[in-house]
Amino acid sequence: MAKTINGDIMDKLELILAKVVEQNIARDGHVRNMWNSHELCNLINPSGFATLKMILERGKGLDRSVLTAPLIAASRSCNIKLVELLLEHGASYVGSQEGVNFIRDFLSIHNSFGHWRNRVTLIGALLAFNEATKEFVLQHCHHVDIADEKLVFLLIGAGADIYRGHPNIYTKAVRWSFRRDFMKKVVAAHQFVNPLFTTMLRRVDLTVNSPPVSGTVTPIIALTSCPIDLVCEYDTPSVKQRLS
Repeated sequence: MAKTINGDIMDKLELILAKVVEQNIARDGHVRNMWNSHELCNLINPSGFATLKMILERGKGLDRSVLTAPLIAASRSCNIKLVELLLEHGASYVGSQEGVNFIRDFLSIHNSFGHWRNRVTLIGALLAFNEATKEFVLQHCHHVDIADEKLVFLLIGAGADIYRGHPNIYTKAVRWSFRRDFMKKVVAAHQFVNPLFTTMLRRVDLTVNSPPVSGTVTPIIALTSCPIDLVCEYDTPSVKQRLS
């Protein structure tokens, strides 16, 4: 009951603040004065949605790079509503070192803000938002905290390459020697999402036979099976290159 009352009060305060800002904007047209990282970051709170939305809608044509800091602030607090609002109005992690640093820290074991459940929810929202944001997250998938299984399988399901980066997801899973079953699940999930990888486990090797009497060299095509355990055991670029 108390939570409901507090929620109603916050909603009313948000509407009052939004009306004040709207009146100021209509009278002074001071959106440009508020269009800076500091002012916008001040609106990254539970009661700032309506005001932030109003400013973003009236700030079309202004520098979108200003929105990176508020986007990261909203992401750190795992406020999905504000994150999606900012993304819809042109905010982006892509193209800034701050965005790269954020996503690496947020995915990694060094993440000290937010709970694991919130982290999975936010990453899920980013993966579903658009292809550019999804690809940005997947580029840094190797920073994932391997202990967060839900996050690991969420990334793999979205198309993360478990052999990308160093140390990569597969290598981290292997290091969990007491969790051999987890490593196998990681590989199986990756195969399910990437059927081409499974197909490539049967490869064509071109080997050179001894030269016949005529002096010509005859290549012999040998179709061999490459067990999944063998492929995964040697996680090196050279092996991946042979498979491709």
